[in-house]
Amino acid sequence: MLKPKPKAKFAKASEILRNLRRTVSSPFEVIRKMQYKKNRFDSRRTLKYSSKRKMSFPHKFTDYMQWTLDLKDISERHGVNYRELIQNAVAKANKEKRTAVVVEFGPGKGEAINQASKEVKGKAKFFGFGDCADLNWVKHKKVNYIQEVGEKFNKYFSNNSVDVLFSHFGLAHTNNFDSTVKEILPCLKIGGTLKTDIFEETKSVFKITPKQKKVLRVGEMNFIVENTPYYFNKGVETDFVGRVLTFTRIK
Repeated sequence: MLKPKPKAKFAKASEILRNLRRTVSSPFEVIRKMQYKKNRFDSRRTLKYSSKRKMSFPHKFTDYMQWTLDLKDISERHGVNYRELIQNAVAKANKEKRTAVVVEFGPGKGEAINQASKEVKGKAKFFGFGDCADLNWVKHKKVNYIQEVGEKFNKYFSNNSVDVLFSHFGLAHTNNFDSTVKEILPCLKIGGTLKTDIFEETKSVFKITPKQKKVLRVGEMNFIVENTPYYFNKGVETDFVGRVLTFTRIK
């Protein structure tokens, strides 16, 4: 058997060394490749999840810090028993022999809407709608998530289709609060409710004196508008943030 020539062995070693240098030119390159593989894994897992669960596929998981507030936390901040509110809406819909639709606008990590999907009894569909997708969404089996901007809410929810819509710092961060709210209000069913917070510095035609009620007309639909003060920490006067607005469709 012929032995390989020294020059051939040297050429092969040189080629291996060049490839090694291209692959691991620096520690940062190794980290970048590892992160790339992780992202591909996350995407495949989400694609599998989306095809099975009809999830609107996230364009990109957000790097922003997301809220980890559950239903109890939001209830305390808004001064609203959301579990009871959602349960009553589901019971009413089931009595009318239909499936209730519950939506959280700007779900963050999805803790609140996921908790509602587990604890509320009856037939209902639960949705999380927001433009910032979180990897935790993949873990929630009973919630359908949609990653989209607020202006396209009507693309996914038709008029007269939503029983309860609530938002904690979701609608409050939209580019034009009043315009977005007016666009999504027709999606509420008669008797349906939208509850959202709004920052005190945000200019809005919906701000009225606390305990005062106002009738809002959108097209041929009528809504009662109410608002209460919103404190970041319950009972702490110095933590005043803004208002909690309630829209209830009456016609």
